[in-house]
Formats: sequence, C-alpha cells, structure tokens
Amino acid sequence: MDKIIANPSLSLFQKILLTTDGSITELLSLYTNQSIQAKVIFQSIEKGKLPGDSSSQSKDSTLLNREVMLTDSSKNYIFAESSFLINKLSKTMKHKLLHTETPIGLLWKEERLEIFKEVIDIRLEKCETTASHFGLEPNTEILSRTYQLYNSKELFGVITEKFPTIIF
Repeated sequence: MDKIIANPSLSLFQKILLTTDGSITELLSLYTNQSIQAKVIFQSIEKGKLPGDSSSQSKDSTLLNREVMLTDSSKNYIFAESSFLINKLSKTMKHKLLHTETPIGLLWKEERLEIFKEVIDIRLEKCETTASHFGLEPNTEILSRTYQLYNSKELFGVITEKFPTIIF
C-alpha cells in the first residue's frame, strides 16, 4: 500500500482519496464544487459472508450488496462496490439504501453514526469492467481502496472504491 501512496505520479488529491477516513462524497463535492449523488447500478440481498472477513461470522449472514457510481450531473467520479450486514443497519438506513440514491456517508451523518474505517487494501491495476463505467479503454489504470467498516467495534460492512488514474 505504501508503495502506491509514495508514487510521485499520483496527485495529492488522489492520495487523499486513497487514505482518508472521511466522507468521499463530501471531498468530491468540495473538489468539484458540484453536488455529488450516488447512482445505484446494482443491488441485491443475498446470503453470504463479508469479503475479506476472516472471523467466525456465519456464511449465512444476510448481505446487502451494492454497486454505485458517485457522480454529478455530467461526470462519473468514483465506482464503489459494497457489502453490508443488513441486520447491523437501522430500519431507516435499510430503507434509504434500498429505495433511494442517497450516498452512504450522508446516511451515516444523518443517523449520527460513529464509523471507524480501516483501509485494508490499496491497488493500482487495470480493470476492464471498472474502466467501462467511465467510458474508458479496458487497459486504463485504476486506483482502488478497500476498507472495512466498524460501528461499536463490530464489523458491519466492506467498501471498495475505484477511480481511473486520469481523474483528479
């Protein structure tokens, strides 16, 4: 991870996006001077285990899996894949995640949740499927970070955020 962050070809803002424990939505809004929305691409409720979870969590946990694009009215900025233990979400948050396009960070803020984010992976790779979400060639370099989400010291979700190196 440190090798990628130390890469001199990355801009300061790219490094901030990869390492922050704050709201990506708010950072993007400040950076772009635009209102940022979460456009839901896909979501499902499935039985399974959170990605990267090595605990004894049941493989039969109910997960809310989502793919969203953080965007303004004209440009896509961040593609995010997330999985949440649905029983760890409030009734209001479940409803809003399933039926609105409110960014997750704004939902946490509305509920005044204290969230600890632990970045567990930062990558620089070529990802054909992610590049296509930005209308870019399959060999475009993509930066990503994966972090685990904790509330009251309990793991409740995992998010991976990706963006092309040519943005920011």
